[in-house]
Parts: sequence; C-alpha cells; structure tokens
Amino acid sequence: MHARPLVAAVAGTAALFILSTAHGAPSIAAVDEAPELTESELADVDQAGLELPGARASSATTFEANGSSLTDRVSNLPSLLRAPGAQTAPGAQTQGSSATATNMSGAYGSVSQTTEDGITIAGLTDSIDMPDDGLGIVGLVYDEHSDVRFEIRTKQDGQWSNWSELQSDEGEEGSPGTDPYYVAGAQSAQVRILGDGWEPEGTRVLLVDPERRDSDAEAVQDNVPVAPQQPAEQQESDDSPGLLDDGSAGTAARQMTYVPGDATAAQPMSESVKKTDKPKIRSRDDWGADESIGSTDPAIADEATAAVVHHTAGANDYDAEDVPAILRGIHTFHVEGQGWDDVGYNMFADKYGRLWEGRAGGLSKAVVGAHAGGYNTGTFGISVLGTYESKAPPQKTLDAVSGAIAWKLSLSGTSADAKTTVAGERMRTVIGHRDVGTTSCPGDAFYSALGGRALHRRRDAGG
Repeated sequence: MHARPLVAAVAGTAALFILSTAHGAPSIAAVDEAPELTESELADVDQAGLELPGARASSATTFEANGSSLTDRVSNLPSLLRAPGAQTAPGAQTQGSSATATNMSGAYGSVSQTTEDGITIAGLTDSIDMPDDGLGIVGLVYDEHSDVRFEIRTKQDGQWSNWSELQSDEGEEGSPGTDPYYVAGAQSAQVRILGDGWEPEGTRVLLVDPERRDSDAEAVQDNVPVAPQQPAEQQESDDSPGLLDDGSAGTAARQMTYVPGDATAAQPMSESVKKTDKPKIRSRDDWGADESIGSTDPAIADEATAAVVHHTAGANDYDAEDVPAILRGIHTFHVEGQGWDDVGYNMFADKYGRLWEGRAGGLSKAVVGAHAGGYNTGTFGISVLGTYESKAPPQKTLDAVSGAIAWKLSLSGTSADAKTTVAGERMRTVIGHRDVGTTSCPGDAFYSALGGRALHRRRDAGG
C-alpha cells in the first residue's frame, strides 16, 4: 500500500489527508513524479473572489448566442438562471464594470452576487494558484447533478480571460463532475457556479499538478504526426459495378474514404470492409500513466461499431512537450478525483497530429470507456486536446482522427460512412459527443468539420 498526500483547503484552513491505494508500493522516483491532486470545498460565494476584476462579468455560456440583444437574451433565460428582479444595465458586458439592478434578498443574496446581466452567482472561488510551471488541470466534482452552469477563467500575464463554460461530464463511473479543464501557461484560475438550483453539499474544486518529466520531450519527439489515410485496394464484390460516385472506374470503389470536414466524400461500402493499417499511437507507458491507481482490467465489448468524437477542455496554446503531462493530469482527475476505473477516453489526439493511447485494455479490443454516458459499450471514444468552439483543429489533427477512426472501425468491418445500432438506437458510425449527450462537445467548429448535420443520430428504427 502506498500513501499520497492530499491537501484540502476548507474555510481558509488547510488540512492534510492521506490517500491510500492497495496497488503495491511504487518506487521513490515514481512517488516524486506522480501527479499531485488537491481539493477544496466549494459551498458559497467567496467574497475575496467576488471582488476580483471581472468576477461578475456576463458570459456567452449563460444563454444561446443567437444574435439577439442582451435584454432579449436575459428575458429568454431559463428561470433557474434568472435572478428575480434583475435588470440589465447599459454596458453590462464590460468586464469589471459595475451594473445597476434591483436589490435582491433572501435565498438569492445581494445584487453583488449576480452577474452583470442578472444571473445568480451560486458559488464562486477565490483565485486558485496554478503550479509554478503554469500547467495544471482544474475541475469540480459533486454529489448530485444540478440544473446550473459551471464556468472557469484563467489569469495570464496579469490579465483575466473571459469566462468559459466548464461542462458537466455524464460518466457512468464514480462521482459526477465537470470535464477536467487543463491550463497551460497561466498563473491563476477561478471557478463559478451560475443558477438557483444548486445544492452545494459535496461540491469540491480539484486541482491536479501533473508534474513535468524529462521523459516527456522524448515521448513527443518519437511520436510523429499521423499521415493522411491512404485508401487501400480491395477486391470488388461480384455485383459491384466498380464505379466511384463520379462515375469513374477503379478498384478503390469499395474502400473507406471518410475524411473529417467532408462527410459527403465518403463512398458506399460493401458488407466486407478491409482492415486499414494501424496508425502510429504512443502507449500509456510513453505518456507516463500511473498504473498503480485505478484499474487496467476494463470491460471488453464484442466489437466497436461507432466512434464518438470529443474535445477535452482547456487552452489551445499548449506546447508539444506539455501533452504527456496533460494526459497524466486528466488520468489523475478521472481516477483519483472522480473515482473512475481509468481515464475515460479510449484514445487522444493532440493539435500536432499525434495519437496517444487512452484507457487501458488494448487499442485493438473493444474496450468499454467512460466517455459517453449510456453509449460506452460498443463505441470508441477519441478526444482531441483543446477547445474547438470557434475554430476547428488543424488539418493534421483531423488527419490523425480520421486515420484512427478508419483503423478502429475496420477492425469490426464497419464503414465510417454507415449506420449502426448502439444502446438500442440507430445512429451514424461516426458522431460527435453532442449527438448522444447534453453537451456542445466537440465544439461547434470541430463538429462542423465532422460533417455537422450529416452525423446526427437517427432515433427512428429505420435509421
């Protein structure tokens, strides 16, 4: 048994706890390099945090960004987010400005505990110090789901960023919580909870310091970006005319040609799909997964016939050498923070076009992940490091995702431009997380690059 210290800051005090796991004692070096997880209770609005510049600033994540006026957007907000008597003040979207509103009392607190566009601030942290090297993972866990919004912002070079949504994770394991949000190059972070339906009991803010290692640079250097998938020739079926959609002849008429960003380019497939070459994928050992925590013996499905595409959450300005540490941080957040068996995704891709193994069990197997609640069995979850609401990942990343999906689905003889049945529902074989969950993942821009509406699941029996 080994013990790992966990510092929990509660009501301005710090207490030292010991987390013990019965997985054998690691080496001294492993303990020194292991990610450090700290947690603090979040049960109210921190007054010092409320006084930080922009703490009460409005956010695009509290309403639909549909081009309507601010007043219209506030009036259309669900009642659980709109504080009674709140009035929108001119210039309410200016960070750090003071807004005028009708005074409130009782359960909703004073006007200072609302955003500048009148949304109740139910919970707010003070400034959270990031690790000295500026790389950390932040998120929340809680006892039960609530109808509220979680948001996060970071401070870099003395300037606070805008507030961004910190989406809830619909995992099937452990405690409910938000996605882990990684921070690269920032000095501080702040988290807030918006809405009137929040039950604070059991809400904790988690901070993971993934601890950089000298081996991270080597792991990145040896992991070359994935080349664009090249179609492999395949024997035509006897009843096949051997023609592509444009009418041209060729032996490649029945091959997988799915390319993210151009779903209409995918060609029809025969019932027999030829296996695609496996792309280069760095192992868990390469990014430094701590196999002494969680489990490496996952459930295995008969086959995986659908791919669910995700983005993680966090800054897009990470360096290549940050990636192994980020993966260690997400792994620690999922296992030690939320109590999952292992990291949720089956595979990761980074913005540099590199692929990394996720959940243990063997990439060639249909490992059941924890990436899409209710749809984990029979699917393959791949997540791109970054946030892609306004801009899609680079083409080299799309190529990597395409190559990984083409290979993985070919193992079960599945076309990337077909339909399948998962959890009793008919759906496309390549979908975004939002198609099977209440989330915007993998981001509007990324989702559009995947073919957008063409990938929506179909609930009717005929598909």
